[in-house]
Amino acid sequence: MTITVGARVDAAQDAEVAGLATAQASAAQRFTTAQVTNFTQRLESLHGSGWGQSSFGLTLATDDTRKMARNSNGNGVADKVINGNPLSSGMRTVGLKARRVAQAEPAASDLPDLPGAAAEQARSPWAFWVNGTISYGRERHRDADERYRFTTNGISAGVDYRVNGWITVGTGLGVSSDRSRVGNNGTRSNADSTVAVAYASMRPMQGVFVDALLGYGVLSFDSQRYITATGGMATGSRDGTQLFGSIATGLEFYRTDWMWSPYARLEFSQAKLDAYTEDGPAAHALKYFDQTARSHKAVLGARAEGKVAVRWGHIMPQVRVEYARSFDEQNEAGLAYADLADQGPAYTLRGRAMDTGRWTVGLGGRLLLRSGVELGAEYTTNIDQSNAYIGSLRLGVRVPF
Repeated sequence: MTITVGARVDAAQDAEVAGLATAQASAAQRFTTAQVTNFTQRLESLHGSGWGQSSFGLTLATDDTRKMARNSNGNGVADKVINGNPLSSGMRTVGLKARRVAQAEPAASDLPDLPGAAAEQARSPWAFWVNGTISYGRERHRDADERYRFTTNGISAGVDYRVNGWITVGTGLGVSSDRSRVGNNGTRSNADSTVAVAYASMRPMQGVFVDALLGYGVLSFDSQRYITATGGMATGSRDGTQLFGSIATGLEFYRTDWMWSPYARLEFSQAKLDAYTEDGPAAHALKYFDQTARSHKAVLGARAEGKVAVRWGHIMPQVRVEYARSFDEQNEAGLAYADLADQGPAYTLRGRAMDTGRWTVGLGGRLLLRSGVELGAEYTTNIDQSNAYIGSLRLGVRVPF
């Protein structure tokens, strides 16, 4: 009688295993990006005097805040003419620096009629907002890089309070979901995240801002892995936590019909993924041990916004350019076959240590109609030095009520 014992395949060399582990760690980082993007956009709206309108999508204002957003300290959507009359002293244009107008010339008859103004003392220091982002793209990992695809959604909501002219503080919640596919054999990872965030926008002097946020949340993953040796499937679930934050500072320069702002931002994130064991054939099911992924990012960027009046409203084009340098630690994931897991990790997946530059370009705009309804959209795209590609689309609507 002859008995032949064959060695098991090194699980760390399996492209399906490596792709799945990478997809989970990357999803946690994209959750951070989605929430930082949403909260940063809110913080940007608090610059100037710190009066932030209630908003849904890009913006949502009550009828009172819509009326109040036109005085010298506002952040509203008022424009050159109110009910056919030129700007009064102390009133401002959308997104532009407050300025006093000594003598305004009569406006052209083709400018739209927009809602009127109200006194600053009538404002409420409280504001509620909702914002959302959809991202999609591909990332590279070994031989399967071209086939690693994902879609990530992030929705954030919060409430903030204007303490005084130089600081506004707030808190919010964010939920995200990610759907990643690895290869063409059915390997996938579905992930969800819920986070709580505290944030503040400080305005130490005119035209200068400092924004900060800190968030903590929980993660959950459901996975399905194609077993290369047999063609079957193994499934599993794991949980985790994430901690992230950012601090940004910059300047804002205003002109008559446009503004631009250079800025710098530092971000950090840490995701801890719990150990889990797959359900599948005994000889091929794997145990994934605890995994930690850390990332640091430095960002330099500039954004600009203009305003063009037309007969049926105002068009406000926007553009953004950023360069981000990511400093990601090399994360390791320990593996073992489930029936031998008591002996500890037998294989190690080593994720790439990233010192990667990434350019981001965003184009978008807002459309303000005569009725006060505002529509907005922004598309951003970025490509890093490894040719990974991520696109993001943000849509919003502001409806007075």
